[in-house]
Amino acid sequence: MSDMETDQKYPNNIGMPDLSFRFRGRELRRKQPEPKRIAVEPPPEETDTDKCRRHQEMQKCIKMANGRLSYLEHCIRSEKEFPDLTDADALVKFQNEHDELSSQKEQKLGELALCLPCPVLDCPENAKFSSKQNDPPESSVKKHSRSENRDTNKTTKDDRGFVSPKKTAKKLKFSAPIAGTSQPVKVQNKFSSLSVKEAESNLTTSDQTAAPISARPRVPPIMFKYKKANYRSIIKNLNEDFPDCEAKLAGKYLKIFCKTSDEHRVVTDHLREIKEQFYVIDPPDSRPLKVVIKGLPISTEINEIQDDLTSQRFSVEKVAQLTRSKTKAPLPIFMVELEKKPNSPDIFKLKKCCYLAVQVDAFNRRPGVSQCYNCNLFNHLSKNCFMHTRCLKCGESHRLGEFLTNAP
Repeated sequence: MSDMETDQKYPNNIGMPDLSFRFRGRELRRKQPEPKRIAVEPPPEETDTDKCRRHQEMQKCIKMANGRLSYLEHCIRSEKEFPDLTDADALVKFQNEHDELSSQKEQKLGELALCLPCPVLDCPENAKFSSKQNDPPESSVKKHSRSENRDTNKTTKDDRGFVSPKKTAKKLKFSAPIAGTSQPVKVQNKFSSLSVKEAESNLTTSDQTAAPISARPRVPPIMFKYKKANYRSIIKNLNEDFPDCEAKLAGKYLKIFCKTSDEHRVVTDHLREIKEQFYVIDPPDSRPLKVVIKGLPISTEINEIQDDLTSQRFSVEKVAQLTRSKTKAPLPIFMVELEKKPNSPDIFKLKKCCYLAVQVDAFNRRPGVSQCYNCNLFNHLSKNCFMHTRCLKCGESHRLGEFLTNAP
């Protein structure tokens, strides 16, 4: 384009673009000095002790992850076991943490597998790894019998050329006699008639003797809280009426042993009439069977459970709903006491209760000594307690429930 054309197109250079900045930018880029390249030093070499320490740190992380994973699995199972009390946010948090920790554990296992074996010779992990590598795989191909015979028939030579003799023993085969060989010798016992006579005499004597008497049930002792003033007269009257009764000292109590259940009932009635303090410990055979039923709603009434079990031919003595130990909040678990009878059905085979599928487990009582709710003493229950009633809070002659209801 000539100068005249540019003047006509852009008069007085108005609106003509200035292109000089492009050329100046190129020249500046060409003139800029190149940045100095700094030599990067290689990382320090890792020693054998550092590698061994890194192995131990990875193993420690894996063991800690295993412990944390087992705790999270227990938490997840506990949340799912009680669906009515499940915290959805906590369950999602446990599951997310479990997944994340599992991926971290797999990553650590991969890193540990790449780093093995440990360069330290005395490292115990090095011995484990070498034993795993050196163990030859067991071949599934059955070895031929001829090759086995060759291996066993090989003789060992000493350095001096001495050949050890073969020590082979023939295997004895016990089988039926082959036709044409000698038959086994028949042996006859000359005194067999005597054994037959002894057996007949034993049968006659056993018929004459009566059947053995079954063991009598054990009668539980009566724990009588004696007083210095009157215990002699009470024991004297008992010995006059029942001379077979025995009384032994046991701390603050006298253990009264009766021979029969009728004597036991008469003695307890007599002590109640004269208003003496005592309690009775039931033997294990006469104690009720305690089980827990899971799978029913918290709002289920106790009478409904008792009626349903009674209709299924169970002899129910007591039904109670379990609560939390600290907050006393009710739980969807019900404790049932059943009377032990020979013809009663098996409670552990119960599948439905109140038209719902349930699970029956054995009752595991709280650890520790049992405490009476009547006198608040230990080692007996309120059902067989005839001691003076004592409040646990104030010590007066009423139960703890009355104190709590009347408390301001």
